[in-house]
Amino acid sequence: MIRRAVQKQILIRSVPKRRLMRFNNNGFSLLEVFLALAIGAGLLMSVVSVVNTHLKVISSREQRDELQAMAGNVFELIKKKAVPYQGLLAEPFRDHAYETEIVSAPYQGVKVLTMKISGVKEEFILSEYVLAGAESDVLNEKKF
Repeated sequence: MIRRAVQKQILIRSVPKRRLMRFNNNGFSLLEVFLALAIGAGLLMSVVSVVNTHLKVISSREQRDELQAMAGNVFELIKKKAVPYQGLLAEPFRDHAYETEIVSAPYQGVKVLTMKISGVKEEFILSEYVLAGAESDVLNEKKF
């Protein structure tokens, strides 16, 4: 009888432990979910930042290429005496001024036509070597 009572106590005490062990722990804890979300958000923000920077660089390069093409056109018009030797570029670069000068090159019969373009944030210089022939009487002047 004592044996049965002891066995019943053992069975009664062991039931709650067995029930605790029956819980299924297949899911993630809330801390693990938040940690995964934080890591994912950090990676996403870094990718967005890189893409945004890359798009700004591309836009800046396209604008600079367009500005250089417009300056090249003004360069050709200056050689034909069709535009003044200093002034402002056309739209959309109204805030960019240009100034042109001609100097002798170290080679005989060659002159250097230089155009300095100054903008609000940038400044660059275009140069071109030109043969000083009869067809280009514009090259006889030094600075404009």
